[in-house]
Amino acid sequence: MLVSGRGLWSGLSYLAATDNALAARRAVLADFLQRVVRAQAWSYQHVPEFSATLARIIGISPEAARLQFERRHTQWQKIDETVIAEQQRTADFYLKSGLLKQRLDARATFDAGFAIA
Repeated sequence: MLVSGRGLWSGLSYLAATDNALAARRAVLADFLQRVVRAQAWSYQHVPEFSATLARIIGISPEAARLQFERRHTQWQKIDETVIAEQQRTADFYLKSGLLKQRLDARATFDAGFAIA
């Protein structure tokens, strides 16, 4: 049986770094974030080219790659109380499902000090 995953997860994804990297390489990480944001903007301005490359990389048809890319329409957003609360709900669900052994304080896993240009 194959079912759609729509509505079953928050759809939030994050860039992650260790505490050591945040402390020692903050400027490099900030630069990386800006490059990722610019690359994403380019991808949405060049959907056919991006989808073709994505299809080749992950080994699916160009049509399927384009469809999943258009559906996900990722956008960056500031880390705020709403984002933290959504991640806490996800962590609590994982705890209830046995995927986590102890409660995770999601707030402690975020660094809101990076700006998106």
